[in-house]
Parts: sequence; structure tokens; C-alpha cells
Amino acid sequence: MSATWPAVFVLFLISLPCIIEAGQTEDASISELVAQLASDELEVQRDAAYELARRQNSTPEVIQALGVATLASDTQVRFQALMTLARIGAPAHAVTPQLVQCLSDRDDQIRYRAGTALGCIGAAAVPALAEAWTEASNDAKLAIAQAAARIGPDSQTLEA
Repeated sequence: MSATWPAVFVLFLISLPCIIEAGQTEDASISELVAQLASDELEVQRDAAYELARRQNSTPEVIQALGVATLASDTQVRFQALMTLARIGAPAHAVTPQLVQCLSDRDDQIRYRAGTALGCIGAAAVPALAEAWTEASNDAKLAIAQAAARIGPDSQTLEA
């Protein structure tokens, strides 16, 4: 037997709680994940955000929870929420106001991801983008322009 076997076994025992916890997230229902996304515990929030992204569920309950998560204090939770909403696309139009709010964030990656999500929503986001343009900073205007480019010809109403 190798001398490293006891060390590997000890590492396994140390990581067992994490393995069990990860399995609990995978077994959680969508409603449980939505509740976990609003948890006070950061790791629970992050795990729920990652799992919702993995499941690619686009029910109104999930979309609303992800919309709230775009304004969370944790950057990782926000990134996951924004990227998941971008993947959902047009059905995520209900959270356009939260996405527009992210366009004025100080973090350029939040602005970029919010612009991507708005672009993936498509033409339904154009009125909100046009309204945001008038008060937007130069950084926010860059994200709005990115969203408009993703939308394509349907975004021509942004021109004023």
C-alpha cells in the first residue's frame, strides 16, 4: 500500500461535508433554490445561484428571484443571476428594470453582463434602454450600446 493512501483518505473525510452539501443543493426543488437565493448565508446564496443556472429553469418564479439577485451584495451571485437571465432571453423581460439598474453599477463586469442580458431579452428591452440612455453615464451608455447591438435592427427606436 502506498504511503499517500492515509493522506488521501483524510482529505476525503475533510471534504465529505462539502460533498454532502453539494448533493443537497442538487436535490433541492426549484422553490427551495429560490428561497436559498434569498438566504442570509453567502455560500447558500452562491450554491443556489449556480444550481439555478445549471438547471436553466425559466419559470416566472425563477426569473423574479434572479432579478432580485442581480442587485445582491455578492458579485458572484450577481454574475450568475445576470448570465442566467441572458441565457433565458426574452422570457426574462419582466426583470428589465433590475437589469437597467445594473447598467449604472460601478463594476464594469456587472454593466457588461447586464447589457448582455438586456440584449438577449431583445426588442422588449428597447423602451427601457431608450429611457435609460437619457440619464446614463458614458459607462452605462457603452453597455446600452452593447445591448442595442445584440438586439440588432429591432433596436433602431433607440435613436433619438
